[in-house]
Amino acid sequence: MTRKLFNITLEETSKLTKIGLPTIHEIETSRNDSVSRPTLIKLVDVFPEELILTPYYRFVLRQGEYLKDLDTEFLANLFNLLPSTITRWKKEIYTVNELYYEELHKLGLINNNF
Repeated sequence: MTRKLFNITLEETSKLTKIGLPTIHEIETSRNDSVSRPTLIKLVDVFPEELILTPYYRFVLRQGEYLKDLDTEFLANLFNLLPSTITRWKKEIYTVNELYYEELHKLGLINNNF
């Protein structure tokens, strides 16, 4: 996250976004490989999306759009997951982790044009 571009502290960022200090710290230190969609929405409500989101976080923000046209059974077999997990990804109930995102991107199944 690029809060330093805006010259604000962790505490100010927390107050502006209503995100807890530990969560912001995890995001900044990349210790959290799967930031939730609600957290990302709070961030982009305050900061410009193009400045703060990595391609993966952009994907998470709109993962339902990215995945809607992909076959559920195909994805379940590809990742050895239950089809219900893929359905929850598509409904944005579960967040696709970064390893699965990278595999989808590497296979050309998604692009970052949203």
